[in-house]
Order: sequence, then structure tokens, then C-alpha cells
Amino acid sequence: MSEQQQDVNVQSNVTQGNIKYMENKTKRNSKLPVLLALLSLSCTFYIAYEGMYGVFGIKNQINNSNQQQQQIAVLSQQNQQLQQELAAIQQVQLQLQGQIHNVIPNQTTIIIAQLGNLIGAANQSLILYHDNAATIKLLGYALQLLTSNSDPQFSEVKINITKNIDQLQAVSSFDSTIIGTKLETLYQLSNRLNLTSVATKAENNRQQETNPGMWQRFVANFKQTILGMIKVEEANSTVSNLIPQNDTLLRQHLQLDILNAKQAFLSRNQFLWQQSINDALEISNKYFVNDQFRIEELQILQELQKINLEGVQINLDLTMQALAKLQQFVSSKSANESVVQ
Repeated sequence: MSEQQQDVNVQSNVTQGNIKYMENKTKRNSKLPVLLALLSLSCTFYIAYEGMYGVFGIKNQINNSNQQQQQIAVLSQQNQQLQQELAAIQQVQLQLQGQIHNVIPNQTTIIIAQLGNLIGAANQSLILYHDNAATIKLLGYALQLLTSNSDPQFSEVKINITKNIDQLQAVSSFDSTIIGTKLETLYQLSNRLNLTSVATKAENNRQQETNPGMWQRFVANFKQTILGMIKVEEANSTVSNLIPQNDTLLRQHLQLDILNAKQAFLSRNQFLWQQSINDALEISNKYFVNDQFRIEELQILQELQKINLEGVQINLDLTMQALAKLQQFVSSKSANESVVQ
């Protein structure tokens, strides 16, 4: 009994095991279609999503590409406008550079302006004041200015300035201050000179003739109206043909000669200078006493008589002409450069 029961138990266990195995197998087989269905459904959703998203993405990309192209076109147009404005600015800049080049003087223009000032001052000192020392000094400054510059276009001006300095240094220079002082001394001495006895006697006779008595007036009227006679007298050799009426007129004549001499010295007129000095000597010798004032006056007149003004007639015409040529050359050169630019 025990063995049968054991067999029965074994068979029952086997049967139960098979039943469980079949149940489990059935369960596993029923899950597979569900999984396949879920997988297919997921694939369907994924494909649908991908399709929708792909079309929308392409549209977005097309729209973005169009917008970018429009922006690029706008930027290109703006770039062209900026390039045109830049070209206009560069043109204006070139024009301004040309104008600045014409307005701002270069080194050559500055040197020419300084030369013009120095040579002009030297010419004024020579012509108006006849100051050779100041003229030489001013021309020396101009020559130093040219010596520091080796530009060959200044060579003509440099040569003429050197010649002018040599000419001024070679002639006998006169001290205008000393000669002016001597002429002023002569003018003051003319008021202190005394008339000679001949001149005084002639002046007195002249006064008597201008104030005749009654009988003399009657005789003179009788001769003039009745006889028509003319009195002719021989002039005294020691008395000038022109007898002054008074002392003032005589001194004024001498002073006028001195003033003429001063004017002749300032204008470097040798003929007027010599004539005025000789006339003053003649008046002094004929009408004034040989006292200490006249001796001093005679000494000064003799010193002035020896001066020759013809030796100092030097001008700066060639130098001024060379400077004018140089200014014209530089101006034309600057104009041509501005046209090229």
C-alpha cells in the first residue's frame, strides 16, 4: 500500500507539474502578441511624428533661409552705400590735403618770406637812411640764413647778396650821425657870425637910399621925369651883386645853403651837395668877419667839401629781382603740385 500510494503521489505531482508548465507556457505565448502590438503601435506613432516634424522643420528651415537671404541683401546694400560714402570722404580728404598744402607754408616758403623781410629792411636802410653798417648787418643775416640751406634754387640770391656785401664794405662809408651833427653845427654857427664892415656899410648905404632927404628926392624926381637919366654905378669887387637888405636875409641865405646840403646828403646828390657847400663858403667869405666862429665854420665846410657822395651809390636791385624770380618759381611749382594732386 505504501508503494502504491507513493506511485500515486508521484504521478499526481508529475501531473500537477505538467499542468503548471502548460499554464506558464500559455501565459508566455499570450504576452508575445501584446508586445508585438505595442511595438508596432510605437513604430506607427514614431513614423507619424517623424513625418510631421520633418515637414515642419523643412518649412522652418526654408523660412529661416529666406530671412537670412533678405538680411544678407540688406547688409550688402548698406555695405555698398558705406563704400560710396567712404570713397566720397576720401575724395574730400584729398581735396583738403591739397588746400592745406597750399595754405600751410613749407620750409622753402618760410625761408623766402624771411629773406624778403631781411632784404626789404636792408634796402630801406640803404635808400632812406643811407646806413651802410645796418645794411651790411641785415644782408649778413640773410646770407647766414642761406648758408644753412643747401638748396640750389637759392644760389642766385646768395651770389647777389655776397656781391652787395662786398661792394658796401669796399666803399668809404660815411657816418651819417657825424655829418648830420656837423651840418647842425653849421646851422647854429650861422646865427653867431658877424657881418663884415663892407657888408655893414653897404647895408647902411642901402638904408640911406631907401630914406633919402627932401633935396635928394627932388633931384631924383627931376632926373627921372625931366631928364630921364639913369644912374649907373660900378659894383664893388668885394661886395656881391646881390646886396642883402638886412642881416636876417643874409643869414637865411646861408642857412638855406646848409639845409640844401643836408638834403643832398640824404639823397646822395653829389651835384647839389657840392653846389650848396661852395655857395655857403662864398657867402661866408664875402659877408662875415673872420672870427673864431667863422674859423670853426670854415673848417667844417672844408671837411664837408672833400666828401664825394658818388662812391656810395649802391643798390640792391639785382638781389630784389632774384628774390622775385625765386618767389614766382616756388609759387608756380606749388600750383602745379596742387593740380596734379
